[in-house]
Amino acid sequence: MQRHEPATRHRRWKAACASVLLAVLCCPASAPARGPVDDADQAVEQYLQDHGLIALLAQHLGDRLASAPPDVRGEIAQRLAAVYAQLLEQASTAAEQDDWERKGRELLENVPEADSVELRISLARASFTRAERVAERRRLRLGPQDEVETTVRQLEDLVLRFRDIAGEANRRVEALERQEEAGRGDSEVLSQALAESRRHRSLAHYLAGWSCTYIAEMSGRSEPAAEAMLHFTWILNGVPGKPATIERLPEQTLKYDHVARAALAMGHCAAMREDLDSALAWFDAVERAPEVSPSAIELLPIMRMMALARAERWKELEELTLELRRDAAHVQAQRGVQAAELQPLSSALARLLAVLTFEAQPRTTAEKAGVERLMRVALSDLMARGEMGHVLDLATLFGQDRLGTEGFVANHARGLKAYNEARAAHRAAGGNENEPTQDSEAGAKYLVAADLFRHALREPDAGEFETARGSTAMLLGLSLYYGAGTHSNSRELWEEAAESFEQASRIVDDRAKDGGGGRASEALWMAVRSLDLALGRAGDDAGLERRRGELIDRYLAAYPDSPRAAALTVRRATDEELSPRESIELLLKVPEGSALYETARRQASRLAYDMYRAAAGADRDWLALRFAEIAEPVLALDRRWASSGDTKAAERAAVLARRIIDAMMGMTVPNPDRAERALDTLMSLVSARVVDAGPIAGEIEYRRAQIALARGDRVAAERIADGLPQIDPRFAEAAARMFYRDALLRLRIVAAQDPDGEDAREAARLVVKYGKAIIAAAPPTADGPEDPALLGVYAEVAQAAASLWAAAQDMEMRDLGVLLLKRVLRSQPNDARALRGLAELAESIGGNENEVALGCWRMLIAGREPLSEPWFEAKWRLLTLLERVDPDRAREVLAQHMVLYPDVGPAPWAERFRELERRLSKRGSSTTGSDASPRQGARHA
Repeated sequence: MQRHEPATRHRRWKAACASVLLAVLCCPASAPARGPVDDADQAVEQYLQDHGLIALLAQHLGDRLASAPPDVRGEIAQRLAAVYAQLLEQASTAAEQDDWERKGRELLENVPEADSVELRISLARASFTRAERVAERRRLRLGPQDEVETTVRQLEDLVLRFRDIAGEANRRVEALERQEEAGRGDSEVLSQALAESRRHRSLAHYLAGWSCTYIAEMSGRSEPAAEAMLHFTWILNGVPGKPATIERLPEQTLKYDHVARAALAMGHCAAMREDLDSALAWFDAVERAPEVSPSAIELLPIMRMMALARAERWKELEELTLELRRDAAHVQAQRGVQAAELQPLSSALARLLAVLTFEAQPRTTAEKAGVERLMRVALSDLMARGEMGHVLDLATLFGQDRLGTEGFVANHARGLKAYNEARAAHRAAGGNENEPTQDSEAGAKYLVAADLFRHALREPDAGEFETARGSTAMLLGLSLYYGAGTHSNSRELWEEAAESFEQASRIVDDRAKDGGGGRASEALWMAVRSLDLALGRAGDDAGLERRRGELIDRYLAAYPDSPRAAALTVRRATDEELSPRESIELLLKVPEGSALYETARRQASRLAYDMYRAAAGADRDWLALRFAEIAEPVLALDRRWASSGDTKAAERAAVLARRIIDAMMGMTVPNPDRAERALDTLMSLVSARVVDAGPIAGEIEYRRAQIALARGDRVAAERIADGLPQIDPRFAEAAARMFYRDALLRLRIVAAQDPDGEDAREAARLVVKYGKAIIAAAPPTADGPEDPALLGVYAEVAQAAASLWAAAQDMEMRDLGVLLLKRVLRSQPNDARALRGLAELAESIGGNENEVALGCWRMLIAGREPLSEPWFEAKWRLLTLLERVDPDRAREVLAQHMVLYPDVGPAPWAERFRELERRLSKRGSSTTGSDASPRQGARHA
């Protein structure tokens, strides 16, 4: 495949050019014809240039050059050279740069006419960029030592090339200036050519100056630094042949990046030539400038540090370091981030400071103390930045003994080395390297590292490394986390790991969030994982579970947008210490884009449904709506998954739809519209045959009837419900209860408005109809107490039957009422409503039922507070019944009443009792009521 790639690419190029040519030919012509081939080539070239298709333009010019006659090759080669130079400048990757550099060199070698200053500068600059990366890495003592000599030789060769280019460009400038002074040629063309040549000259001197600077820096020789200063003179408005001076430098030119960097390089070269005062003057000039490029601002502290260290001005370097760390804190404050007074140096500056102090050779005790302080700051800041690899690399490069054997830094470095050895052993043993090792040798190595980190944190000078202590605590936690698995006290070690991680998170959190938030969240996450492992060994431990819950709450409060927040939210929501309401609120915080969104929503909907089912009173309706709000989006998701053939999703959707219908129709005022939407979803799943309708056919029909009834269409509801006994008798009974509740509610409403109206009678008939169906479906009971729910049905049906008897003298209704009320009183003998209803119905029957009525009135009298309104009514009703069945006993009872209560009673009972007394007096002692039997005597009261 690889052999054919150039050919394939060439075919693609031809196709692209054909498309471009077609586009060009479709454009209106704007120049006179010079020949079809020339016109087409020129048009394509112009089109590609105008549309920024530079790579295609290079291919087009290369193809033209290959077939061009000798008289035009030079012109095409020059244009191609300019295009290669442009592509070299625009290359975004090293591979692209290498490719264009190779093609440029081939062009210069094969077509001498293509020789151009622009291309030669671009080619040399590409080589310079590679050498520059090596030099700047070497400044930090990164990379192998053996590449230094190779890079120096490459830079020396580049200096020669840049010199030649600069000399050639200078001669061109001088010639053009003379031509301009003589007034020969087109002034505009001369001006453009002069500007271009001056740019070439400045660029060549700038690159030559930096090449010499890097040679001096890497070789330690001062001569290249002197030459560099002569090259930078051309950039800094100096006198050619002499080093530039600050006095001749226009301050406003420092806003240009190449000018500011040249000024800093002048200071750097002066420092390498042991002229610190001149070096600092150049640095100060750049720092004072009102406008300086970000690149120059970043380079300035590097140059200052190196100059002060070379001059062994350690106290001033300490002051500079302190100032830089304060500036970093100030920057954070300006961004609105709360930060400590001192922030760590950037990783690059901290590494540079460490190199400068490791390589220092202080002569006095004071200097040695200053160097040691700076070294600790550098290492501390590297650790605070999480650059443990740099710390270990420096210890390896300069020797562990340079760190000493005591103190925070020394123990941390030794612990880091031991930790890396443990990690290597962990990987070699196999298994998941991100979980605790099961290899006892690797575990022992981890615990050795943990011991060293403990010592570091307990050292007296640990407080001097506030920002670095967080990294040490983090490493202690990791060492314990990975190493505890094979230890007999693994639970205790994992608990200690959690403490260390939590300590690390708090220290890092004290710093700016954007500098340490990532590591702080990682530390909290690891603390939770450590407690997971500890709980795995401890079993149920309420204290550990509570502590883990607190850590999760802290994580979610600090990092709600973290990718791990969703997993922790779902886990926290399952903790038993949280109420269902708290768990739901947590689960609803999982963002929609999270992989755990659906899981969290499903869990929240389950909890919300359970809360609804368990609720009573006013909360029940609110909880039903809350459940629907949570569940409906989940139902939509499951329906989509089910439509793609996911049977599990279909099952979940069916259950959820049924629950939504249950909640919406179970409200005080049902919500049929919302219920019907859920029912439609359920029916669509049945129609698609992803859900089996058999087990839920009765429920579906019942819900259809329920929704129709809620919308006021009782006829449709009854028509649907008529088929339920054959489909599922359980739901037939449920439908009867539904119709019964609806009829009872309607009866109460219309009876309150017109108790004797036809609407009230119709509602009463429906209560009787559906109440009888419920009673008939109930299992038969022995002589024991009835089901309390069924007793309520008995009472309401009896009341409705009594009203129908009263309205139409329907004896069947009267007898049904008596039967049902007796059943109520068998279980609830003191039920006042049932006693009164039975008494009235029994009186209407007469005969032997009078004894039942009298018994009911006596029970009511006994159960009422004496002299209360209900008591007087029951006493009067008893006496009026006795008046009919046993007048003598009635006179006797009334006489007792009037003796006990001389004022007889309050109005209207006093008048009623006196009227009864007058009637009884007129009847005489031997008279018996028309309803009395011959055997009925005076034993009724």
